[in-house]
Amino acid sequence: MVASTLQDWNLNPTRVRNDRRRYLATPIPFDSVIEAIVKETQTIKYCANRGDLEAKGHTRPEFLFSITAQTYDVFFNSAFGYRAQFYTDHRVGIERNSIVLKALQPLLLSAAEVNASRGALTLDQVNKSLELPSAKIWINEDASNLEQTSVDAV
Repeated sequence: MVASTLQDWNLNPTRVRNDRRRYLATPIPFDSVIEAIVKETQTIKYCANRGDLEAKGHTRPEFLFSITAQTYDVFFNSAFGYRAQFYTDHRVGIERNSIVLKALQPLLLSAAEVNASRGALTLDQVNKSLELPSAKIWINEDASNLEQTSVDAV
């Protein structure tokens, strides 16, 4: 857990409901959040794409999957979640990112295996990519509400 973050994790009461603010501030072991993600992940879409920014000029595996709204919210937005790990210390965030990817790796590789014969990457390349320090887990920004005026997504 990242205890030092809670004091800095201010959620604007005019933009975030009280019940949501409470559960986003509730201490929860990061491992429990990872377990929930792995348990909830069912349909995984895989493709190999050329990077536009981060991996410009290179092909990288990309996976898209859904989890429940509350697990998603706790993972990305809570005082003890993924982004809070980076906020506390970028080295902690990188370590936690690696732990999340390692936990999801069997599921992600299974999804890639289904499409391996028509993909631009071999399974070995996908596996190696998931283990690189540059691999990350992030929201689908195309489908997010980051630009909306209300942040109460749940």
